[in-house]
Amino acid sequence: MPDRVVPLFNCRAEEVAPLARLLRAHYQEDAADFVELLPEEYGKHFLTDYDARLQAAEAADSQRSAAGRSQQLGQQVLATMEQLPLRLNRLEARLRRAEGLTVPLKAFGLKPVRDAREANDPERLELALKTLLQNLDANAAALQAKGHKAEETEQLRALRQELAAGSTAQDVAQTRQQGVTQEATQVLNELFRLMQELMADGKSLYRGVDKAKVKNYTLTQLLKRVRREA
Repeated sequence: MPDRVVPLFNCRAEEVAPLARLLRAHYQEDAADFVELLPEEYGKHFLTDYDARLQAAEAADSQRSAAGRSQQLGQQVLATMEQLPLRLNRLEARLRRAEGLTVPLKAFGLKPVRDAREANDPERLELALKTLLQNLDANAAALQAKGHKAEETEQLRALRQELAAGSTAQDVAQTRQQGVTQEATQVLNELFRLMQELMADGKSLYRGVDKAKVKNYTLTQLLKRVRREA
């Protein structure tokens, strides 16, 4: 299993690209000084490389955001769970009057389903519904005599299937997001390495010479501006 990619930056991932754009603007103002200091490093290819890394970082950010939105799949499962209380109440009323049940009312499985629903726990609810459905199938005739319809049981079965499918889809989405986040971190690290070099050289140029320009190449100062503008 590959090693986890550790961020080189201490700020939020979504702040790296805005920081890079602000730093780029300062560099453009002072490009001649950088070229004079380090002609090879800040020659004509520097901005091309910088912009390529910045563009890759922005694309990675978009992918990371899209993966995050896929977590909303869980909201569909929660919405489905909202359908349960009325169905359980009607079922309980019929169970109280039904005769010849294979299990007593308290053991029929209503409470675990209610508890899981109250806890907003889809996986636990899916397991609780499995037990409830087994008891419904075993007591179909006794419940039918009290007005419980076969389609009501099938609605609960469909709910359980939806919960199982939703849980699986959410697990897949989470796994995908983890992979995307690792890739995004690697791309952001590549950009941040270049930013670190640029900021260090900026301080070498202006420390003790121009305090205002030193701030332009100081991460904490740049971060303040980015967060203020955001």
